[in-house]
Amino acid sequence: MGFPTANLKLTDDYVVPKIGVYETITLLEGGERYRSLTNIGYNPTFDGKELKIETHILNFEGNLYDKDIEISFIDYIRDDIKFDTVEELIKQIQLDIEYIKKKQ
Repeated sequence: MGFPTANLKLTDDYVVPKIGVYETITLLEGGERYRSLTNIGYNPTFDGKELKIETHILNFEGNLYDKDIEISFIDYIRDDIKFDTVEELIKQIQLDIEYIKKKQ
């Protein structure tokens, strides 16, 4: 869809925030911090059945496979919504990204 994400697997016992889309900060292993957009949900547009946590890290290009990252939740943006089309979902993600960029 044009928004690469880190698909998170929890390594410890954590309380997971409510389902939705969040403004977050992602801390990489080397100490680098990035603004990010995190979705906690079931991917309802794709009729998903499994809870997933996915983070799109703004201004980051690289490989995070098998890397530890830390996510800090800053602000709740919206509910996890089922869109009628993938195009509507892409448009909403673009709006979500613009929303957190404007807060800088």
